[in-house]
Amino acid sequence: STPYGKDFAIVKIGEVARRIAAAEPPTASNEIWEGFVRTFKFDPQTEQELIDGTGDYSKFGNLDAYAHAFSHTTIAETVLRAGGAINVLPSHAYLEMDVRPFPGQTQEDLDDFLRSALGDMADEVEIEHLITEDATQSSTDTELWRAIEATSKEFFPDKDVVPVHATGGSDLRFARRKGGNAYGFAMHAEGRDMASANSQLHSHDEHLYLEDLELTVRAYRSLVNRFLGLSQA
Repeated sequence: STPYGKDFAIVKIGEVARRIAAAEPPTASNEIWEGFVRTFKFDPQTEQELIDGTGDYSKFGNLDAYAHAFSHTTIAETVLRAGGAINVLPSHAYLEMDVRPFPGQTQEDLDDFLRSALGDMADEVEIEHLITEDATQSSTDTELWRAIEATSKEFFPDKDVVPVHATGGSDLRFARRKGGNAYGFAMHAEGRDMASANSQLHSHDEHLYLEDLELTVRAYRSLVNRFLGLSQA
């Protein structure tokens, strides 16, 4: 009933959220990202700016959000908690975030970025890791990857084949922990680009085109036979 001069946790957590949202997330710099950018054959200046993570992502068209997530740490502020009773000032407030690092980035790197974004509020905020997993990737210098390239060319001989990073979580990380290589691989009809394929995932109307399913099954059979050195039936 006498709020004058009080220290409001809710006001502070709002400022914490604002500062993190306004901060420029770290930029990835790796050969996977560079290869993806070069596939678009932009002019040299645009290409270099995008490789550096400073370019105009609208150049990627409907892949702009994917490209940005591909090349940056992503931070989504998803849950805000504070208070319980309308007549009590809360002493603590909590902001939960979904943070997706890129391969090679450590949890310490992420904490340093957050503290830098918070500035003079950093000492008032405690960072707690709820679920911690580093980003992983598989080498493309493998027989399996070369078999994937050859299989892709079998179905689409005039298309480039480039590795990309998934911008969400994948169960393939469990295979990598065991020392294996793992890749996501599927086929889509030529009329559907990568953006339309991505938009099907976890969407309100999530579905799979039967044409894509048939292509993928055929490609899997070809890939397995090729990788195992068997002749096509």
